[in-house]
Amino acid sequence: MARLLIIEDDKLIRWSLREILSKEGYIVDTAKEVGTAVKSAQENQYEVIFIDLETDDSNPVDTIKRLRQLQPDSALIVLSAMNNQDINQITQGESIFEVIDKPFQADTVRRVVKESLEGKNTQGKKE
Repeated sequence: MARLLIIEDDKLIRWSLREILSKEGYIVDTAKEVGTAVKSAQENQYEVIFIDLETDDSNPVDTIKRLRQLQPDSALIVLSAMNNQDINQITQGESIFEVIDKPFQADTVRRVVKESLEGKNTQGKKE
């Protein structure tokens, strides 16, 4: 079964995502801080990584680059309440599978994870 990492500083969102995805049978690790997430990414292989661009402890550009170094084949899914222009500036040049706006629907999360796993298995990462 696929292993996923959720990097999110909001406890309720972290918990919600873990519940949604665990019920789908995925192995789900979570991290409140980027430092913890990087350590997990050094120790485990993730098929999908959810990342909140507004965690308190890091620069989002540096975080994405670091995760890409550690997990080049993982599908990155951005979680954000930011506007699209700001998200595009932060993620420019990086392969992001999809952006999920906060607040999100459980069905959206399930669909995006399923598509990312299917897309990765058949056609590689989307740009």
